[in-house]
Parts: sequence; C-alpha cells; structure tokens
Amino acid sequence: MSVKVSPVDTADDATSTSFTITSDWHRYSSLLRLTWEALAPKRGASSLRIVDPKMYMRASNELITLALIVCWTITLIVDPSQIIEHPGHSFTGDYNPCFGWDYPPASYFAIAFSAVDAHLGFQYASHEALRTRLLDIDGHTSWAEHFALTTAYLHAVSCVAWLLLWSFGPHNNAWGAHLVIFTVCVLFRYATALGNYVESRWSSNAHARKRVQLKHTVFIAVYGVVVATLPTLYLTDLIIYRMEGRTGIDPPLPPALLFVTDGLWIVCVAVSSRLSVPEPPLRITTKCLEFGEEFEVSKEEVRRLRMGPANAMRRQMNESHVKYDAN
Repeated sequence: MSVKVSPVDTADDATSTSFTITSDWHRYSSLLRLTWEALAPKRGASSLRIVDPKMYMRASNELITLALIVCWTITLIVDPSQIIEHPGHSFTGDYNPCFGWDYPPASYFAIAFSAVDAHLGFQYASHEALRTRLLDIDGHTSWAEHFALTTAYLHAVSCVAWLLLWSFGPHNNAWGAHLVIFTVCVLFRYATALGNYVESRWSSNAHARKRVQLKHTVFIAVYGVVVATLPTLYLTDLIIYRMEGRTGIDPPLPPALLFVTDGLWIVCVAVSSRLSVPEPPLRITTKCLEFGEEFEVSKEEVRRLRMGPANAMRRQMNESHVKYDAN
C-alpha cells in the first residue's frame, strides 16, 4: 500500500492537502485482511489505519460465499436428500442456494457465519456513518445524508434479523415468515448501496457529485429491478401454490425464471462494492494512554473535544481546503 501526500501552498496561507490512496488490498480477500488484523494487531502504543468502510461490505459478501460453500459441502457429505427432497422445491421447482444450509448439521455453521456477518454489518454502518458526518462540512445534515445514515444502520439491523431465518422455514413449514425475513434483508442490503449512491449524487460537495458516473447509475437501477423481482417471484409461487391447493412438485411459475433471477441477484451483490460510487477512506489513529498520564492540550484541542469530532472537522475544513482523490 502507498499513500501520497502532496501539500500545496495557497494564496491565503491555508493548507491544501491532496492525497491518493493506492493499494494492493483489492488483490486479496477483505475477509482475510480483517481476520488477520484481529488476530495479529500491530504492536506498540499507537497505530495508524487507513480504512475503507466498504471493506466490511466486501468481507460480508465473501463470508456469505464461504458459508454457502461450507454448508453445501457438509450437507452433500452427510445427507444429500436434505437438498434433493427440500420442501421448498415443491413450489419453486428449482434448487435455491439456501437449500444447502437449512437443516442440521450445516445450519449450525450457517448460524455461526451469520453471527459474524452481523458484526461486519455494524462495523460497516458505524464507519460509514462516521465518514458521512466528517464530510458534512456545511453543518447541515441533508436529506441525502440522512438517507445514507438510515440505510447503513438498517442493513446492520437486518443482519441480525437474518439469524431468524433458521427459526422459520422448512422444519416448521413457516414459509410466510421465512420469506418476509428474507425480503426485508434483501431490500435493506440494496438500500445500503442506494444510500451510497444518493449521498454522492445529491451531495453538496461538487467533487463528490463528479465521482458519480453512468455505470454507477445503470448498476443501481439494474440492482433495484432485480431486488424488486426476486422476492415477488418467491411470494407469488408460494401464495398461488397454497391458494390452489397444489401438491408435490408443481411450481406456478417457470423454475428457470427463479433460477436466472437468483443468479442475477448473487452477481449484483458480488459486484455491488466495485460498482458503487468511490468515496474517500478514513484515517484512524489509535493510541493507548497510561493511567495517570498527563499531556498538554491546547485551547483549540479542548474546544474540539467539547464540540465533538464531526463539528471539529467541519470547522477545520472551513478553515482549509481539503481535496480527496480515492481510487
């Protein structure tokens, strides 16, 4: 990883700082990187980290993929009939990716993976909210910023709600509640991507608006159509199947339609971080203080502590021009 800092003197003696973050992190797994940082933190009394909040979303996507691979492998080895004779196959006609983790022992691992995903969801929400507030230099939280903050935390809450999927479903025939939970989680995950787009598209910062490209708009529109279609197809299949009293494998809609839509949704989730509008990373400094330690604090620092970090950043950025360039 390299960080370039190029100070530029301005006519009014204010400091204009331009930095570009170039990194090799994209070549590796975000999940592995976060795991390594947790297991082997840097030694010393202080540390500096450059954090992209979307890294937690990428790690979440990787975790879900890993969970499906592990759970399907376990089910195929222990009892393949759990997939082949899955009750959901009766009204869908296809083999949903979730069929491999609905029953024990695979479900035990699925719940454990989902608990970790809830942690990643809240980490993403807290860092995304921090960035939104730090970049709120005008002192007024716009509707777009409110929307971005709300969707980030709704996604985190939905990660916890996702754990309820194993309380309702094939084992107790509670398909209605199962599909409602699935729909809410899918919608909130999309809303997070939409929140990032809206925050940049209608930002008061001209630099942020310029980062929105046509590919970002096209992707968020396609992703939205897929998210609106997928739960609708599942609910339609279930409702018609029950209302008409169908039995056996007799899906109301063509199974290929669900299969294709499932695949499109998985692709959208997988590329959502890469096709989202670029946003500047966070520079986080951590220092451990000793008990009884005394240190000098200027009047300006005391004022910042009383104002809070967000208000302090607004004042600092009003006094100096800061330009962000993120790859």
